[in-house]
Parts: sequence; structure tokens; C-alpha cells
Amino acid sequence: MNFLFVTPRQNSGGAIVFHLLCKMLMDRGYNAKVFYIAEGTIKITSFWERILHQIRFFRHDVTKVIKAKLFPHAKFLQQHRYKGYNYIPVKECKRTYFPDIDDNTIVVYSEGIWGNMLRAKKIVRWFLYFNRYPGDEEAYEKDALYFSYREIFNDAQLNPTCRKLRLSNFDNWLYRQTNFGARTGNCYILHKGGGRTDLPKAFDGPIIDYFSEPDIVRIFNEKKYCYCYDTQTFYATIAAVCGCIPIVVPEQGKTRADYTRGDDTVYGVAYGDSEEEITYALSTREKLKEKLDNFKKENEAAVDYFIAECQKYFYGNQA
Repeated sequence: MNFLFVTPRQNSGGAIVFHLLCKMLMDRGYNAKVFYIAEGTIKITSFWERILHQIRFFRHDVTKVIKAKLFPHAKFLQQHRYKGYNYIPVKECKRTYFPDIDDNTIVVYSEGIWGNMLRAKKIVRWFLYFNRYPGDEEAYEKDALYFSYREIFNDAQLNPTCRKLRLSNFDNWLYRQTNFGARTGNCYILHKGGGRTDLPKAFDGPIIDYFSEPDIVRIFNEKKYCYCYDTQTFYATIAAVCGCIPIVVPEQGKTRADYTRGDDTVYGVAYGDSEEEITYALSTREKLKEKLDNFKKENEAAVDYFIAECQKYFYGNQA
């Protein structure tokens, strides 16, 4: 089996775990590569429009790579559009510029890509978030192998058995608590919650969405609370590790139970700012740290499962 991961550069948690799975397959001897596309949800129905879109992306991508290499310490690299160029969490993934897809190539798409842009015969869809195109029967392939990163993201019509595939990449050296003293103030995360109607008219602290990773960690070590309007962001976990109290702001009428399902337990994070939730966030920090310590073992088991499911689905267990 060969694997091709269609992904943006490592500018978000989803792109990072795509690279992590690719690298872990490479380490096991598989021919696995990444093919870069622009970030964001991509719905392009015309083949030639896709080609032009990719050419435009390639031109901008090359320019950013050159700038990052020539000016590695420049301030402009801290801008969000250079994320994935100045900080690369998962290193040494092989990149292909011109995908060579044969009958043994399994192409892995996220839920954000509309249609089979590379016209592959063997397709894995890994839902890292909710269905982006509900009701659009042309968005996803009926014969693809589906995985969901979390149970709450699963589309039961596409993945009725709820195959789950969860990998985690955590930089223990970068994401850590350095301030064990007093804290004051708030910071905020919007990301996927940027369009919510209940956002404050003014913020009394920084919105860290487009800060560099070191600056995000610095702020998490300064502030007492981090209010997350993106209800699914992994940065809530990072905030907790850095000693900040992350408060996911539930949408109207919703509670913790609406954002977690099954065995998807979230430690160290409050859902709402009630005394009960804040106490829970603080009292479960040690459980969160234990969970993070198990990431490597859980990642290996997840890759075992992914390989076995691909083998069974596409080859009927035949080697």
C-alpha cells in the first residue's frame, strides 16, 4: 500500500495530525507522502478550476518557502499566513509536487475537501471536524473508507460503524508551564467560532488566533483564563498544560454533554464558567497530564488500526 495525504501545511491541528500519520507510516516502511493544497474548506467542482487553483497556491507557497529560508528570524514570519513555514511540528515528511497515483495508492482527504480532486480509486476520508457539506451527495465518495477523529464529528450515514482514528502530536518542550506564580487577566480563542453571534463586542485581553506558537505559550503562562469560542479547539488542552484555565464557551442552550460523546472525556477544561466547571478543570489537570503521557502508545495503536482497516477494506486482508 502507498499513501498520499492531501493537506495544507502544518498551520492547524488537523494538518499536523495528517503529517503525523504520514510520518508514522513512513517510519514503518510505507511509501507515504504529502501533497500540499491551500488551507480552508475547498469546494471546487471544475477540474480545470482545480488546476488553476493549485497553480496559484504553488506560486504563493514557493514564495513563502523562499522568504522563510532567507529571513528565518524576520518579524513578518510571525503572521498567520506564514504558519507552517516558520514552525514545523512534524518533520521529515516526504512531499510530492506531482502525485503519481496508481491502483495501490490510497489517497487520504479530510472532510474539508469537496470531491475526489485527484481522481483516486482508493480513498480514505478522515473527518477531523463535522461534515462540511451536509446534504450534498456529491461532496464525499460513497465507496470511501471513513474515519472520524472524534465520535462527535462522525457522520453516521457515511460511517455507520463509527470507525475512529485519533492521533495526537504534543510538543512537551514547547507546551509547558513556566509560571507557577500569580496570574491575572484573560485571553481568547475564536477560530471556528469566529462567526458566532454571541461574541463580546469588546475583548479585555488578546485574541491569540494568529499568534506564533511561542507567543501563544507565553500568553497562556501569563493569563488566568482562556475563553474559547471554538468549542473543539485543542488549544484549550494546551492552555491547561500551561497553567491557564481554559473555559469553552458553550453555544446557547448547550452544555459539556453536547461537545463530548462516548469515551471522549475532556480533562482540564471547563465548559462554561460555573464554579462546578472551574473546579472540574482544576481537579482533572493531573489526569490530563497522564493522558498526554500515553499519547505515544495510543498513536502506535491507532496506526496499527488504520493499516489493518485499509488492508481489510481495500484488499480483503490479502497482503
